[in-house]
Amino acid sequence: MSTRSKPLFELQRVLRYGAVGLLNTALGFGIILALLKLGFGDFMANVTGFAAGLLLSFVLNSLWTFDRTAGYQPGVVWRYAISFAIAYAANLAVVMAARAGGIVDNPLTHLAGTGVYSITFYLGSAHFVFVPRSGLQSKERRDYTLSTERWPEAAILLGLLAAYLMLRNIAVSLDVVWQMWIARQMLGGAVLYRDILELNPPLWFWMAIPVEWTAQALDIPSVQASVAAVFLLIAAALALLSILLTDTSPATRATLLVTAFLALVIIPIQEFAQREHLAAIGAIPYLALIARRADNLPTDWKVAAATGLLAASGFALKHYFVLVPLLLELWLIYRLRRNWTPVRAETVILSAGAASYGVAVVLLAPDFLTTMVPMVSIAYDGYEVSFLKQFLRPFIAVWALSGIVLWQQRSTLPSLTFASALAALAFSFAYFAQQKGWRYHSVPTTALLFFAVAPLWQKHRWRSVTLPANAALVVCTLLPLIVSLAAGPYKNVTEATVRDLLRDSRPGTATMMLTAHPTNFWPTVEKAGLKWPSRYFAFWMVLAMSEHEKKYGSLTPELAALANDIRRQTVEDLRCNVPDIILVDDFRLSKSPGFDILEFFREDKDFERLFANYSLDRKSVIYTSYKKAADWQPERPVGCRTIY
Repeated sequence: MSTRSKPLFELQRVLRYGAVGLLNTALGFGIILALLKLGFGDFMANVTGFAAGLLLSFVLNSLWTFDRTAGYQPGVVWRYAISFAIAYAANLAVVMAARAGGIVDNPLTHLAGTGVYSITFYLGSAHFVFVPRSGLQSKERRDYTLSTERWPEAAILLGLLAAYLMLRNIAVSLDVVWQMWIARQMLGGAVLYRDILELNPPLWFWMAIPVEWTAQALDIPSVQASVAAVFLLIAAALALLSILLTDTSPATRATLLVTAFLALVIIPIQEFAQREHLAAIGAIPYLALIARRADNLPTDWKVAAATGLLAASGFALKHYFVLVPLLLELWLIYRLRRNWTPVRAETVILSAGAASYGVAVVLLAPDFLTTMVPMVSIAYDGYEVSFLKQFLRPFIAVWALSGIVLWQQRSTLPSLTFASALAALAFSFAYFAQQKGWRYHSVPTTALLFFAVAPLWQKHRWRSVTLPANAALVVCTLLPLIVSLAAGPYKNVTEATVRDLLRDSRPGTATMMLTAHPTNFWPTVEKAGLKWPSRYFAFWMVLAMSEHEKKYGSLTPELAALANDIRRQTVEDLRCNVPDIILVDDFRLSKSPGFDILEFFREDKDFERLFANYSLDRKSVIYTSYKKAADWQPERPVGCRTIY
């Protein structure tokens, strides 16, 4: 029987689906109520409740609701997962709409979302998932291109739109807030690496300028504009991926598009819009392009050029990322041998982009080379941790398990999977080369390993493969998603404490913290609408100074000169934009416990005279706040910049 002649709703199936839905709803809604009662919040309760009923509904629907006599089209499990993702996105859209309207943590909201989910999931199950083998005829596939050939693109577009609506106000990390803050200052006339001493190369901040300009033109928050820009990049990456997969079957294309969507939206949710996130966005379509080259498949030069342009912007964000295209190119040389050619649209774009960026740094940001590079070379080792500490991270176990799964199937891996694994390996080198062990450095490796492993579900022989191998595939596919969803968007654990110390500060006033760790004060300072008077994100260099002094008893001449420069610059900054409150970190949670940063600055007599006008205000466990005398206001020096 043709799917064309089927009505949208068949009474008998609807009744059976409804009965299954009642059981599924009772189970899921009961779990949601229990978790809400326990204080888990909307999203964690919602995710857990729906996940608990998913397996139950699949078993009952496949055995009872829908006819199995003729068998199903291949890939039923994966199509079921896609339908669930779309239905669940519709459910979350209802929850988000309710929250936007001020209805928070209300069980009725989840009941309404469950209804929308049930209707959407029924339509997907009846007309897409449980389709009999005789239900799709070749003629109908030709007649209905959108429904049978381009449905993956339609579904992913809907999912991307739903994800943006849910995440448009997502909290982003302090680095992203600082990036947008710098862009705002640059639009106001500040010179990067002169007025603002930032240790990272300029590309990320240049990329933020048009985003910040748009935010100001539309009068929307900077972070909201940044999130929208990242979603546009994800949409571009998925569009390029779809074009590069155009000669594959719809089922294969759907698998890879959904996997890429999850890798670029869900896995990096805690580090959304970070540089590593942007690098992963540019990498995924580039992997598809390299896989086509490896398989000797023709590719339109314009598509290759666009793919190279997106990849170039991501790979150029950190010099470590150059390992990714280099390793992929070496693999391509090995695969093609004499047929390999170095002059291709994407290699021309990557090479031209790298050269142009180098020239732009020399011409437009020479202070990065003359000021920041020397500073970083002598004082940026305070954050580094041992290899063992870098290695003892939970995501490393996922990497290892994913590597085992891929190695076991190495002889049958398609080119795209192999390229993804190589890129993940290159990004893992970048993770260890940075010697920090920070979670956001791991994002591209985790995302690309997921992109490599998850599609294996579609062709995995579950009954003929050993239980450990099946379990390994399940764990290394689901665990990154579960951990990311459980962790949720970025949260700053110090924000409540700092906000309490600043409770008397009015928006628009200057506030300062003496600390080596920007996470102690960012993004709180921006969210509270306060002005940050310092040219530094944080005084990161004092960690290296403290460690060197402990080890050798004194600073090197270079470190001593840098310490004096920092004190002098800080006095200039504080005189130009006098803070009402100065907070001091006691460093007990840093790599240099016991370091007294206040005494470090008091070695400068000008700072000592300035700070004499502040008195102890409040104390928390690790911070102390000092308040400016109400009747003191120093004369503002000439040439001070305005903080926007």
